Amino acid sequence: MKIFAFLASVSFAVDCKDGNNGGCSHSCKAGTCICPTCWVLTADNMTCLPEAGKATVSCSSTDMAITVDPCVVDLASSITLIDSSCAATSDSDGNYHLSAGLDECGAEYTVNSDDDTIVFSNKLLAGPGIRDRRIVSRPITMSFECTFSTFYEDVNFNQSVDAGLVSASFDFGDAQPDTAFFSYGLQFYTDDSYDTLLDVENAVIAVGNTIYVAVENMVPVSGLVFTVESCTVSDPSIGAEFKLIEDQCPNIIASMENFADAEQVRFSFTSFLFPNSDDDTELNFSCDVVICDGGDSDSICSTDPNCSSRKRRSNDDQIGYSVRTAKTLTFRK
Repeated sequence: MKIFAFLASVSFAVDCKDGNNGGCSHSCKAGTCICPTCWVLTADNMTCLPEAGKATVSCSSTDMAITVDPCVVDLASSITLIDSSCAATSDSDGNYHLSAGLDECGAEYTVNSDDDTIVFSNKLLAGPGIRDRRIVSRPITMSFECTFSTFYEDVNFNQSVDAGLVSASFDFGDAQPDTAFFSYGLQFYTDDSYDTLLDVENAVIAVGNTIYVAVENMVPVSGLVFTVESCTVSDPSIGAEFKLIEDQCPNIIASMENFADAEQVRFSFTSFLFPNSDDDTELNFSCDVVICDGGDSDSICSTDPNCSSRKRRSNDDQIGYSVRTAKTLTFRK
C-alpha cells in the first residue's frame, strides 16, 4: 500500500463585515486585507506599510522628520503632524516632508532608564482624500519614533558645536539602526557671570587662579534636564588624570554652581599642574553627562548627591604648577 502525503498552505479569511474592517489596516475585500498602491502587506497579513524607500524617518538633535512619496498619501488629503498647524511641505523631489523640533508639533517623549534611552514620538496624520465632494481614500495615521541616548561620555573642550547633529535615517516601519545623540559641549568663561567666553587661543592664566567652566546643551529640549556625572583633567604625556567632579560631586579644588539644568551646568576650579608635567603641557578636559526627565523627582538629576557627607581629598593631594590645553589655554607659574 502506498501512502501519499499532501502539503498545503492554509490561509484564514478575515471577516470584512465585522464592523472593524476585518482588523485590516487599510482595505478588506473578499476576506482578505488589501493594500493600496505603494504599500505592502506585512507578515501578519493585516497591516500595510509603505514600500521600502517610499517613507523615511530621520532623527537628529535638532528635530525628528518624516518624508513620504506622493503615492503613499492621497494627493487630496490634508497632511499634518499631531499639531495640525505643522503641515507638510514638498521637497525638491516632490515628496511630502514634515519636520519639527523634538518638543514641538505635539511630540511626546518617554525616558527608559533601564536601557539609557529617550524615545520621542509623533504622528503623520492624513485626512480622507476628498474629490468632487466624495471620499476617495481612508484617513491614514503613521506613528514614528526617534530614540536618543541619555548618557554621554567624553564631552570635551575640542568638541564641535555641531557634534551629534548627524541624522539617523531609516525606512518607516523599520527599527532605528543607530541611537541618535544630543549635542553637548564644554566652554570656558572669563568670570562667574558666565557671560563672556574665554579667549582660549590667547589666554594666559596664573596657577591658583579660578577657571570658570560650563557643560552646555547646544539644543535644549523642553522638559529634559541633564547633570554632570564626572569631569576629568588629564595629562596624556605622563598618563596622569584628576577628577574635578566625581559622582556629581566636586573635588576640593572645584565647586559646583548647579547640579542639573536644561541648558548649562556650571562649575569652577583652581588651576593646577600635575607634579611630573612639563611647564608647557597639553591638558585634556572631559566630562560625562546624564539626561533626565525634568518631572521625575527620583532621577539622578533631581536627587541630591549629598556631597557634603562624602570624604574629600585633602589639600596635600593638590600640587599646582602650570599647564596648557590642546587649544592653547595656558596656565603659568
